[in-house]
Amino acid sequence: MRVGIPFQTKEAVVSELESLRAKHGVLRAEDVVAYAENPSTALHKEFEWDNDLAAHAYRIVQAEKLIRCSVEMIKGHPQRVFVSLRADRGEEGFYRSTREVLAKADLRNAWIGQALDEAESWQRRYEDIEELAAVFGEISKARRSHEKKRKR
Repeated sequence: MRVGIPFQTKEAVVSELESLRAKHGVLRAEDVVAYAENPSTALHKEFEWDNDLAAHAYRIVQAEKLIRCSVEMIKGHPQRVFVSLRADRGEEGFYRSTREVLAKADLRNAWIGQALDEAESWQRRYEDIEELAAVFGEISKARRSHEKKRKR
């Protein structure tokens, strides 16, 4: 399975994606795959065309989705059963029990830091929406609180 786009092909890939979006008005995965079937396109190289390998890679994607979507009710609220910490992601990433992560201080702190990084990334994406200013303030406050606790 291909991960990421090498820098030297990124421009060509983005150009082809933009061309497809302009042609169709929107960008749909189905259109991208149909276009990429042509071996002379930059997009072609970004896909696995060996059907046996592609089928296995797709089953891996399905398994990851199943893991991420597994929830259980805890105190009346749905909670993910498994979590992937940033440090656990790599060539063969893995998931941990959410209960284990919450119970161990070092894992819990790692997960909180990861959540705050994701919240700040979301904040940067939507920073122009004034109506979210209060939410952004709470994200900043949570970061300061987490950093203070970690320094103790």
